[in-house]
Parts: sequence; structure tokens; C-alpha cells
Amino acid sequence: MKLAATISAALALRASSLALAARNAAPSAPSQPAAADAKLAVSVEGVSCASCTLGIRRALKKLDGVKKVEPGSASNQAVVTYDAMKVRTEQIVQTINDLGFKVGTPIEG
Repeated sequence: MKLAATISAALALRASSLALAARNAAPSAPSQPAAADAKLAVSVEGVSCASCTLGIRRALKKLDGVKKVEPGSASNQAVVTYDAMKVRTEQIVQTINDLGFKVGTPIEG
């Protein structure tokens, strides 16, 4: 439950800053279709605080192709939305493992 709450808090903070930036930005060209978007649900062992959650989110967002990181249905789960043409599932798992956490079997879909 802590992971979901901390991811939710981090996402809410990010959403408010993005909303502010969007109000101040000039209109942009329409984005490309999301045909290559994929979702991956991963359980992560070892997450104990908001700082852990934020670290995972920041590391994943640095991967070219990762679009969104959200809390999953379980307390220790994250759902990653990514462009399957730019990043592989193995890269996402390895990025989290490299931070010192342990990723369970990823579930695509």
C-alpha cells in the first residue's frame, strides 16, 4: 500500500507541475499516434519509502520511450506505459534492478 500511495503522491506533484507548464507553453503540434504503446506491470521488492518510488520513476523516465509510470493494483506494483519501438521490457526490468530493487515477473498488457 505504501508504494501505491507514494507513487500516487509523486504523480500528483508531477501532474500539477505539468499542468502549470502546459498553461504557460505555446500550442504544439499534435502528437504521433500511440500505436506502439505497450503497458508493463511489475512488482518491485525492496521499496520502503517515497524516495525509493521517486528514484524508480525518475530512472525509468530517463529511458527513451518510457511515457508514464503509475501505481499498480497491488501495493508493490508499478505500471509502465512505454513505446515498444524504443525500449524493451528487459531494459525496464534491468533499470529497476540496477537501483538495488528486485523485480518480479513482468506482466505485459
